[in-house]
Amino acid sequence: MATAIVVALMYIRNQNLGEKRRRLNEQIQRTYVEQGILPMQEALSEYGINAVFGIIDLGIWAVRDLKLGEDGELLKVKMGEIGQRPTITDLIQRKFSFAIESFSYLRRFGTQIYGSIIRTLQHYSEVLSDILTYEVVRRAIDEAGIDEFQRGANAVAQMIEATQLYLQTRLDNLKDYIWQKDFHNYADFLNMFQEEKYKNFVSDFEQYIKLLTDWMNAMKSPDSEARKNTSLSFSRWLTENTHHNPFD
Repeated sequence: MATAIVVALMYIRNQNLGEKRRRLNEQIQRTYVEQGILPMQEALSEYGINAVFGIIDLGIWAVRDLKLGEDGELLKVKMGEIGQRPTITDLIQRKFSFAIESFSYLRRFGTQIYGSIIRTLQHYSEVLSDILTYEVVRRAIDEAGIDEFQRGANAVAQMIEATQLYLQTRLDNLKDYIWQKDFHNYADFLNMFQEEKYKNFVSDFEQYIKLLTDWMNAMKSPDSEARKNTSLSFSRWLTENTHHNPFD
């Protein structure tokens, strides 16, 4: 009889511990995945797609303006229309409304992850601010020619698309890594950040932000060869690394 009671109590205790652990894992996923990672992926998609379309549209209208002999008047109008698109305005003004609520949850994963996303969105903002300023665009067209300007604008749009894909993919890797875990307590969750696999994940972001910063600086340089080489180097790295999971 006594043995049966002990077994029953142990069973109840294990059931309680299992339920407690299940609730903890659900809470971690609800807090950091559903309120942090997933909304940030959606925000990156929203900002990336709108930035890409805005830049491509601008290049198209710049060509049409010159071919129609409008001498900039049509381009100015189209610039204004592109700049008034809600997501473009949000980016240029650095409100980051789609992402702002997710940032507080992403801080938990380290400044490298949080900082990489912030820096990328800031870069989107800088690019759009420049490319939607008539004097900047006109000077670039006069110096390089309309065809080269359009090629350059398309190249920048492609790089924005590539950085968006990189960040979304890395957040996917992080989400999957958390989902595969079975945390026994919150300390287990915190210990995850000390794991070698997680350090590899962070290291990937550190390399990304270094190359992103080099590219951003090169874009402001008058040296066209330096701009080209830096862009090619960053583009090659993104192509080779985006679909490589640092947790593997």
